Amino acid sequence: MPRQAVTETGWPAAAIEQPVVYGEEGLVAWSAIVHLKSDAVWGIPARSIPEVRKALDWAVARFHVPKTEEHGLPILYAEQFNRSRESWWQADFLRLILEVIQRAEATQVDLNGDFADIYRPLERARLDTSLPCDLLVPIPRLEFDDPLQIEMEEDVSLVPIEPEMQLARAPLVEPDGHIGAYRAAAATHALRFKDVVISNENYMQRMVSPLLGDDILSIQQIMRIDAALQAVSIGMLQPYGYQQVVVVPDGWSDGWRGHLPSVLKLEVANRAEAGRWHFNPWRDPTFPWPNEIAERIPGAWKQLTSERRGYAYAGRRLQMLATRDNEADRILDCVSGLEAVLMRPRDRSTGERFALRAAARVVGGNDCDSPEALEGFWDHFERAEQLYKQRNKIVHGGHHGELLSHPSDDMRQAAHHGEFLLRWTLGKLVPDEQWVTAGELHNQGIAMLEGTTRSLGSRPDLVRRARTLLGRLSL
Repeated sequence: MPRQAVTETGWPAAAIEQPVVYGEEGLVAWSAIVHLKSDAVWGIPARSIPEVRKALDWAVARFHVPKTEEHGLPILYAEQFNRSRESWWQADFLRLILEVIQRAEATQVDLNGDFADIYRPLERARLDTSLPCDLLVPIPRLEFDDPLQIEMEEDVSLVPIEPEMQLARAPLVEPDGHIGAYRAAAATHALRFKDVVISNENYMQRMVSPLLGDDILSIQQIMRIDAALQAVSIGMLQPYGYQQVVVVPDGWSDGWRGHLPSVLKLEVANRAEAGRWHFNPWRDPTFPWPNEIAERIPGAWKQLTSERRGYAYAGRRLQMLATRDNEADRILDCVSGLEAVLMRPRDRSTGERFALRAAARVVGGNDCDSPEALEGFWDHFERAEQLYKQRNKIVHGGHHGELLSHPSDDMRQAAHHGEFLLRWTLGKLVPDEQWVTAGELHNQGIAMLEGTTRSLGSRPDLVRRARTLLGRLSL
């Protein structure tokens, strides 16, 4: 490290190629800051442990190791540990100085100006035991005609990513097996969570170890991120995921990239739409949504956080689909989520009632004499019935080896339609005025069965099935 010549104000002016030596007369009295007591021992003498002493004696005899008065495991004394700590803190102190200089140059602060605004965030990051911040969760593939901001709650919102924040966070994106780095870096909107506090009890450990989400965030905060992503997916009737969580410091900084805002990458398990997102940024092209569609998102968030009639549980199952890597788990998630909003504890003939209400949820019960609506109703009824049959095979052991490695075409089709039904059902329930109880859905389904017997004479097979179901499912 070259020694720096300084100006009259005390700030570096030019570099002199002369090594800096930190001793007792150095710039900083490191021993007074980082040293332990000189006679402290960092470790345990091996021979004080009977089992270890016995093993060592056996090794000496077996391998003819020359016996010494004291042999044992490596011991790290305080003197060695102190030298390591001192070296690390010296390097960090130099890095702090360089951060101030580089930030001043990048932001064009005059060398005779006040550097306190640059130094204080760095000092706070080193000394404070807790650090306030916001969390930014970019959502790939979510685009609108114009940038928009949607307040979901006082501390949760969907916001456009500003250009400088985009430049600061995009280099932190890493390749991922589900969501391509190109798409993650190109996200235009993000979920923002305000007033989050992370621990800084051990600054040195935080600096040398990855910033892990499980260590920094509570399980409640992680579930809140997932719930907000569910609200976006339900409101937009499209699956979305995330690959990156960014910490945006509030009043502190570990360092900057030029003039850009300070950001840190938080290591968390991503939420991708398993098996459908690719590294190729041009595959499955996305198109901007009209801004007014996003107005459904706060309604979905309200329903999810109110835990109304199983809605929050169903939303959780929908989001868990993003983490599943086999069709069997996806089918179980879909059926479990749909049952939470379609079924009642006292219901019998569960599979048929499940299919009846799921089809009624998609088609509705107002066009019960329209042949087109009736055909659509029966299409969704049969698909939902197949979904439930696949669920029964999985639960009762009928699929065995194909669960993980070789899912059948029937399983794949059932999983795909189950995800559609679950997302559509939750999406239709977003506005309060469209909330329909399980009993009301059942009545709509019965109306469609009755309409089939009247208006679908061209399909005698469906007429016969409708009459059978009417005799079995009428309330």
